[in-house]
Amino acid sequence: MRKWQNNRAFRFFSSIRLAVPVILSLAAILAVATVAESLYGMRGAYNLVYGQYWFFGVLFLLGFNVLCAALSRYPWKKHQTGFVITHLGILILLLGSWVTHRFGVDGNLPVVEGFADGQVILNDMRLVLTDEDAATTQAYPVAESALRRDGKLLEVALPHDERLVVTSYLPRVRTQKVVEASPIEGMGSAAIRIELFNDRFNVEEWLTAGPADSPSELNLGPAVLSFQRLWSAEQEAAFKAGNLSAPKPSGGAKGYVVLNQQGKEYRVDIDAALKDWTPIGSTGLVLRVDRYMPYAVVEKNQLVNRSDEPRNPTVQVFIKNPQGQQEKHTLFANFPDFATLHKRSKKSGEETFGVQLRMIASSQPGASPAVRGKLYFAQSADGKRLLYRITATEGRLVGQGEAETGKEIPTGWMDLRFRVAERIQSAVTVEKPIYVERLPGGGESNFPAAIRLERSSTRTPASQTQEWWLVEGGSASVPIGNTVLDAAFTRDRIALPFSLQLNKFHMGTDPGTTKAATYESDVEVNDPNLGDRPKPAQRISMNEPLQYGGYTFYQSSYQLRDGQPPISVFSVNFDPGRWIKYLGSLVMVFGISVMFYLNPHYWGIIFGGKRKAS
Repeated sequence: MRKWQNNRAFRFFSSIRLAVPVILSLAAILAVATVAESLYGMRGAYNLVYGQYWFFGVLFLLGFNVLCAALSRYPWKKHQTGFVITHLGILILLLGSWVTHRFGVDGNLPVVEGFADGQVILNDMRLVLTDEDAATTQAYPVAESALRRDGKLLEVALPHDERLVVTSYLPRVRTQKVVEASPIEGMGSAAIRIELFNDRFNVEEWLTAGPADSPSELNLGPAVLSFQRLWSAEQEAAFKAGNLSAPKPSGGAKGYVVLNQQGKEYRVDIDAALKDWTPIGSTGLVLRVDRYMPYAVVEKNQLVNRSDEPRNPTVQVFIKNPQGQQEKHTLFANFPDFATLHKRSKKSGEETFGVQLRMIASSQPGASPAVRGKLYFAQSADGKRLLYRITATEGRLVGQGEAETGKEIPTGWMDLRFRVAERIQSAVTVEKPIYVERLPGGGESNFPAAIRLERSSTRTPASQTQEWWLVEGGSASVPIGNTVLDAAFTRDRIALPFSLQLNKFHMGTDPGTTKAATYESDVEVNDPNLGDRPKPAQRISMNEPLQYGGYTFYQSSYQLRDGQPPISVFSVNFDPGRWIKYLGSLVMVFGISVMFYLNPHYWGIIFGGKRKAS
């Protein structure tokens, strides 16, 4: 035996005493990674396990043990041929895994129907700061995580002794629109938070002022609220005299779903909820409209839509909590007292979500829905006063004056009172993230990430520190001295040597619903290296990927936008280590076959025989 084979360190690294703990540790790690993937998705498992340096350390230790074990038997005898080949296959397999990690590409490619795109969105996050005046852009990497992280995660030094710090990272969020004061003076519109209530219910809504000739409007069913910004004494006089501009029609072509929880009411636009899950205020719940039926009737014990005439507007909706539990409700606009809950994805005996739902349809047969009163608000020309005017159904003036914040004022109808709970001179609507701790019901994550930015200065007190939440794909204006930086939170991108053109997107739905059952994309490859040759074309479906130029394109998801062409999202994979891993697997299988062929006594061991002397 050679001298190096007698070395104590070599004997340890080639021993079974090391191999067994390493293999058992690897099995335990993979079990943990499987659980992590069910809770946080594939990317979460990568961040927790597969992408960590210690995981590659375990794999390296396994590979080094395999190499030393093979070398410990050198010079090899004939009956050890299968043993050596099998160990070589393991080493090739580990090498292929490293090549994939080091040089592979895994990302997404969204393409709009009728257009071509070749920019692949990767998983690495970054904060991009753009100064348009100086025409400069700088990108800073943001460390990704499967769990929430807080602290000084990233600090960027800025001019004027100021700094921008990333203080929180949320890997999965759902967003909620919030009205708040504009961080830039003079930017935004006046906004008021109105509470309309009596002894039986309480509704709270934000109103943003529109111009005098086109005030904003909010239809609450029994009442209509309007808010406008006045610019002159003449407009104030016209407002007090009742010469009001007609409010612009409110949104919600189909109507609204109204949810009541613990005395608070929240409205969800049916058109918006038909497209995707929609957050319900601060309840933590999300809602999706599964079916909308203008004229719902019962035929053969099934609820079907007879026509597009709005004679019996009905919706079937799903409500989901952060844990992924769902309730299904059917709402009839003409029969609000009907029980709505008829299906739950929860175990029997558990409590419901404790919500009450009703539907308000935008159009009804015959006359328009009766509105019992109108409440008009206007911000004075000097911006210091908030004027109001109340009218009854027939237009009769009930009251008018100045509305003070926090003061209750009777409306004169249905024992209702209103109160201006909050008033902001210059307000903007921003999206606030709500942390999703784990994936509802398992599966892959479609939630965006979010970060919190803080801007501070060594020359200003900590109380004047400003903060912004940036949801993935979003941006914010950050004032720095006399300039404004554009801060964007996005992912890295790479450009393919060709582009993918989406000619047509196809989506099939389950019968009687808007839920997607299948989705496919007809694409062409625009490759400048092809010259005048025909463009490669193929239909990509969930089970039929496109392979071109070493890249594989899978149909991943889609986005439907009202009045705009659809977007098809492809998962892009480039795996230069794939064939190395295939080769390693084949070498392992061949080595095991040789091992059994040259050592037939193994068959006796497997089938209960006695081991023969070699």
